[in-house]
Amino acid sequence: MKRLLSVLALAALAGGAIVTLRLTTQAMPPPPQQVIKIVCDGNIANCCQGSGPRNFYYRVQIPSGGAVQVDRVDIGTDDGNISHYSSFVLPANWTATIVSASPPDNPACTNHGGNTIAAGNCPYNVRFDKGTGVAQTSNFQLGFDYIGSTGHDVNWHASLLNSSNSANWTKPVGLGLGPVHGPKGE
Repeated sequence: MKRLLSVLALAALAGGAIVTLRLTTQAMPPPPQQVIKIVCDGNIANCCQGSGPRNFYYRVQIPSGGAVQVDRVDIGTDDGNISHYSSFVLPANWTATIVSASPPDNPACTNHGGNTIAAGNCPYNVRFDKGTGVAQTSNFQLGFDYIGSTGHDVNWHASLLNSSNSANWTKPVGLGLGPVHGPKGE
């Protein structure tokens, strides 16, 4: 023990660093959980068959308490022509635009509750952004009508202050955690 203390004292005097390593068997913490859910409720005939008032309609669900703030939502689409979209549903002073992107998609239109896989990428997103509005802290709706008549399985992405959530492609389509339906270009 005296020898160890002497070596440590000499190392400290010589300006050397003393490093102590501690082994642990603790498990890594789990990945962050999805806090946002986006439920697909559009009424486009070939696909969603929901009860929402628009062809593509999304119910954004936020945990209560105001701690989570959503300031942007992206929904995958194959159609980059904004004139093909109309009757937008969005919070006051939010904007809807089309942006180039490459979110995952699947050309199929899977029934709500079914499983799908990412099999390609959409070239665009419909971007709902807070613009001059405010970030949302409670449940809200987004949606639009579309000139085309078909939809397909697409990714969603919600930007939160200091974080983000996206569709989990291992979860069922349309029920909140998994992919939703978006326009399939014609």
